[in-house]
Amino acid sequence: MKTIRRLIIFLLMGALIMPAGVSAAYLFTNDAMEQQQGDAYAAQLEAETGTVTYRGETFTLQQLGNELLKSASNRRWNNYTFKILNQKEANAYAVPGGHVYITSGLYEMLGWHEKAFIIAHEIGHVEMAHWRETIEKQAQTAFAAALLIRLITGSDEETKEIFEWVGPIIAIAVSRGYGFDKEHEADRKAFDYAVKAGYSPGGGAVAFQLMSNKFGGDDPPSDLSSDIINFINPHPKFSTRISRQLQYLMEYSGGRVTVRDSAVYLDNRFVIDCKPFQHYTAKERAYYMAGELARLAHDGLLTREQKFSANDSGFYINDKLIFYMVKDEESGRTIAQRIVNIVHGVQ
Repeated sequence: MKTIRRLIIFLLMGALIMPAGVSAAYLFTNDAMEQQQGDAYAAQLEAETGTVTYRGETFTLQQLGNELLKSASNRRWNNYTFKILNQKEANAYAVPGGHVYITSGLYEMLGWHEKAFIIAHEIGHVEMAHWRETIEKQAQTAFAAALLIRLITGSDEETKEIFEWVGPIIAIAVSRGYGFDKEHEADRKAFDYAVKAGYSPGGGAVAFQLMSNKFGGDDPPSDLSSDIINFINPHPKFSTRISRQLQYLMEYSGGRVTVRDSAVYLDNRFVIDCKPFQHYTAKERAYYMAGELARLAHDGLLTREQKFSANDSGFYINDKLIFYMVKDEESGRTIAQRIVNIVHGVQ
């Protein structure tokens, strides 16, 4: 009978399914308890993996996080910490109570604009209480398991075993993510936080494209049902997330800036076909170029009243360098003339 009880526990906890209406208030009754649970798990995580500090960096992850927090109004938590975990795998985590982590593997893959988006995404999870909602659902499953075991066996002698599963399940929830809807919500928040803090509107699209390139395209497999996919890997496909980031970029520009593969368009007219630069592909560079144009459009600087100028290597507005040209791209003068023609309505 003991074996049967354990099997029931395993099946129910693995299913992560629970009828509505069952209370899990015993786990997280208030913010203080969430902070306590988060602090405990953060200490465990850091003890197990260790943290990394990159010597010689004049700008730290904590400073980046503090910049992004200024973009988050009505914050749930005031004392955030931002740390780099000593892990080769590429990942980032949001732990309750304002603990945000990025692994060294992912940190070393990304530039500062992409890092800003990833950290802003994790801040979004914390601010929208995604962790609490997820763990409460799984606590409800534990409660249901306890009731079922008691009904079958007539005893609650070993239902305490269920609660021994809560710690490992918390770790699984933090590492696996929160499901499609919540990941999209955090992506939306991340775009807003990062752009408001002065980072590129194209940073999120670039971050997902870099990860897609490194990990071999979209996952999970598309031939499975959405429910099964969400259980195996509760993160949306990279292509979906990139498309949404480009949609946010277009909306931010007032509908004026779009990207098609490696080409950037303003008011549906071609501006530039980008080329690879350093470790960025042509498509990733296009996302950044589009981000610069989107910010200009949002700030009202793509109008006839502005001073446009250029040389072979760069494009300027009001004597400020907007972007520079790289090998095999058209000259700054050519790009500037296209933009001027678009702004003035010249065909």
